[in-house]
Amino acid sequence: MNRVTIGLVFGAVACMGQPVIESAENAAGFMKAGLPNSGLAQGSLVVIKGRNLSQRNLAQGGMPLPLELAGTSAQITVGSATLPMPINYVIGTTDDRTQISVVVPSATPAGLGSIRVTYQGKGSAAFPVTVVRTAFGIFTINSAGSGAAVVFTGATLNTPTESLAPGAVAQIFGTGLGPVPYSDRLPAEAGNLNTEVEVWVGFKKAKVHYQGRVPEIASIDQINFTVPLDTPPGCAVSLLVRAGGVVGNATTIPVAPTGGNCSDPLGLPTELFGRAAQGVHVGAVNLVKTATSTSGPGIAAISLKTDLLSGSFQRFDYSQLLSYPGNGPSVGSCNVYSFAGRTPVLDPRVPALGLDAGVTLLASGPAGSVTMERHTQQKGLYWRTIGGSSLSSGTDPLSQEFLTAGRFTVTGPGGNDLAGFSASLTWPTGFSWTNQPQLSGPVSRSNDLVIRWEGAPADGYVTISGYSIGGSAAAPVGASFSCLAPGAAGSFTVPALVLQLLPPAALPSETAPAGQLTVAASGAPVAFTTPGLDHGSLNYSSAHARTVTFQ
Repeated sequence: MNRVTIGLVFGAVACMGQPVIESAENAAGFMKAGLPNSGLAQGSLVVIKGRNLSQRNLAQGGMPLPLELAGTSAQITVGSATLPMPINYVIGTTDDRTQISVVVPSATPAGLGSIRVTYQGKGSAAFPVTVVRTAFGIFTINSAGSGAAVVFTGATLNTPTESLAPGAVAQIFGTGLGPVPYSDRLPAEAGNLNTEVEVWVGFKKAKVHYQGRVPEIASIDQINFTVPLDTPPGCAVSLLVRAGGVVGNATTIPVAPTGGNCSDPLGLPTELFGRAAQGVHVGAVNLVKTATSTSGPGIAAISLKTDLLSGSFQRFDYSQLLSYPGNGPSVGSCNVYSFAGRTPVLDPRVPALGLDAGVTLLASGPAGSVTMERHTQQKGLYWRTIGGSSLSSGTDPLSQEFLTAGRFTVTGPGGNDLAGFSASLTWPTGFSWTNQPQLSGPVSRSNDLVIRWEGAPADGYVTISGYSIGGSAAAPVGASFSCLAPGAAGSFTVPALVLQLLPPAALPSETAPAGQLTVAASGAPVAFTTPGLDHGSLNYSSAHARTVTFQ
């Protein structure tokens, strides 16, 4: 029987002080408070993070799971019911915090409640939570609830070199399928739970064979399913589970027609994974033109044109290649990431090591030449933004544009880690987002969203992305999505399964909208190499963006 192993890091003894809870999230999906799927399911495993919650050295509970471990205990209250929470482990983290893993008892009533943690006789303040019957999270390779899922066929972990084949039976693992009729402290019993479960692979509905606890392991769930025969191939094919009507965290899996190596036209070459044990060096230079229309309550109508030139040169090990969110989705699929605050950023759990490619990079085109300056605080990153804004009155003219139709060449002088390089491409014209004017009102998260375009490169691709920020003014939270389609298709439908992962938009601030949609066309990447670099790519995209309200 397959088991999920959670890697932990040992630390020193925690300083004594009152326990402070900072978050309580599904231990597999890590769905942030304020998101539509953030409720804590009855019988689920939860990770509580904060300060002074436990000792810093690892302590793990055996069977039956203890109600107190190394001086730490926790209890959950909903209405008039207060129940002790079985403890899986306690540990210190690398950011000078502590975290504990506990089980929401199956007998906990559904509704608004709170959790308290006690350590060495000192109790925390009540931390608000919402208990629900079902909110399933999938374990992921980056242990952050995003990107590649922990998926097995038999005893084989599926990776880009061990892809799933259509028709194969696979197992995913997580927590939150629902309550069990016996004590959550005891080893779990095999058997299907009475929860409606749907598995979607590349937005194709899969046949589910088993949906229940992993035998002998408390609170961990397993779903067995068959990969649909018409699943589109790729290294980051969408994998979504809707259990009890709630869509959990969005993940991906690799799919290839006969298994083995997968491939993506805009992804990293699969051969890199075979060399990743020694570390691989990857570089990407991106030329992006974006035209954005911004309007909304409290925001002046602005048309903004921006030319963004960036370079990234990094060293990856195997686990970083598997979990890095910048890889993007496969064709026909979507990625979804959540974030705290008002900035939609991708945050890999383990950042890659930057590589020095020189003091600056030089981009030359029809309008002349500009330099991309080296980031002062993050090695391996280069950046240049060109553009300006025009108020709706038209009184503030745009600054000159750099990315226009024609031939562009990017060169790097080389640095301590990489030799010099040069790569060229031709910038086309004519891309337009044709149904943008029809999206002036609120966008429903309950319905599919159709995007149409014209003028994309015939051998290129179109990326449809968006984000929504909800929560409260004191604790904003958001989610962003990115989908990839062939440029020649002319349209793409963003499934409601994806949009349901976005929070309903909160009111925008004076400086930032609460939601945005972007449609961008790009051509096939131009590959380049140089001594010290295993793979490099020069990419361009022409994008149109507008503020929207997801409701």
